[in-house]
Amino acid sequence: MIKTHELRLFSAFENISEANLEKIAELVEEKSHHINEIIFDSGDKGDYLYFIKKGEVEISIPVKEGKEQSIAVYEAGEFFGEISFLNQDYHSARAKAVEETEVLRLKNNDYERIIREAKREGIELQQQIFLKVICRLRDINRKYSMRPFAA
Repeated sequence: MIKTHELRLFSAFENISEANLEKIAELVEEKSHHINEIIFDSGDKGDYLYFIKKGEVEISIPVKEGKEQSIAVYEAGEFFGEISFLNQDYHSARAKAVEETEVLRLKNNDYERIIREAKREGIELQQQIFLKVICRLRDINRKYSMRPFAA
């Protein structure tokens, strides 16, 4: 079982009480992935939110003729898979381990249970995830926009 101090390494859990972290630790599943192993592919169901415990994960999207465009690389302490996870849809991107990688994954229905049961802390967890999604969307917009953002 995952220890609560391991969950504290992720900013999404920084405001969660020890009691609720213990509940979350019981729900997350640890998975190991080898170099270049696909964690999920475009078109797979987004049933999990992934937290990188160790290693790096590249997110890429299919472009044309079997080619991919890398859009992000995440490292230990970050999470990924949040968009399809939150809207309970299929992944639009591929996640691949760049190096030997360990992830913790939280199933969607367990996340919803945490949000319901933890009340205030559940809202804070949700808020941390939403804030990260917003930051990532802004970064992508800046990267691909023809017009610079106003400071």
